[in-house]
Amino acid sequence: MLVKYIDGDKYRNIYTVGDLHGEYHKLISQLNRLEFDPRQDLLIGVGDLCDRGPNSLECAFLPDEPWFETVLGNHEEFCIKGFSDYRVEFYHKMTNNGGEWFYQQIDETKRAIVEVFKELPYMIELTYRGKKYGFVHADLPYEDWEHVKACLETNDLIGEYRTRDWVLWAREMVRRDKIHVAQIDQVFIGHTYVEKVKDVGNVKFIDTGSVFTGGELAIIKL
Repeated sequence: MLVKYIDGDKYRNIYTVGDLHGEYHKLISQLNRLEFDPRQDLLIGVGDLCDRGPNSLECAFLPDEPWFETVLGNHEEFCIKGFSDYRVEFYHKMTNNGGEWFYQQIDETKRAIVEVFKELPYMIELTYRGKKYGFVHADLPYEDWEHVKACLETNDLIGEYRTRDWVLWAREMVRRDKIHVAQIDQVFIGHTYVEKVKDVGNVKFIDTGSVFTGGELAIIKL
């Protein structure tokens, strides 16, 4: 799936969270403090559920929960490709990438994780209370939501990346002082560590590096 469309008006509250990186228990603790109700509320992630943190296995199966949605991140792609490519496995298992946990699982578990990750979209588009929100893991090659969606379909080569790789790996927008993504009200992006949630135009960068700092995850109520 390239883009997933969600009708948010059937939920009571909607939240988004930055890169989890295996911080499952921290996530649940924070949601409990927010009085998150899994029967009425929705949480949307920006990818990188797993690797580096202590509970990657639990986080890997969060997309099976009816109260959780997420886009694909580059660390999910590591698992997908590393499952059958020893070169990716070698790189994924390096200390800075933190993927060792995945290869310690039995094949049946690894296969189940890969199947979950293969179903994740590259982009999520949410309509909620009269506004349109976008979610993507790493970056957008153009400041036009609909144009990026069209490029995602054809997987255009843009600079050094194909579009699908761009939204998983690039780090261009986070360096800009001015951004306005057209044809969308607000965009949420993870991937690049920022000390605190960073607003530039109508884009929020929400990977606050909890797994590195020991601090809390960035959870934002829409």
